[in-house]
Amino acid sequence: HVAAFAPQWSVDPAVVPGEHRWDEYVNEIASFQFSDLRDSFAENAKYAIFFGDDPEDSAHHQLFHGSTRTASDVNISFVTVSDAGHDVAKKLRRR
Repeated sequence: HVAAFAPQWSVDPAVVPGEHRWDEYVNEIASFQFSDLRDSFAENAKYAIFFGDDPEDSAHHQLFHGSTRTASDVNISFVTVSDAGHDVAKKLRRR
């Protein structure tokens, strides 16, 4: 079982050109060996992925939905937490 809180589908500017929260770090990456998480999911694991509902994290949420090859299977569950952003785990703890 895997629980992920506000994961980024990618930080590669070619994949997520509107994402600038991590530019300070991303600008130091010369090339991306893996540009996104497309092939990163094991079919024998169950995933619970939690997202906040702010625009930036919602954009990554949509990329997970549209791009994971196992999303149509039962092994990935998505949870959207209202009034949360990238701090979704912190918001859940407070609630």
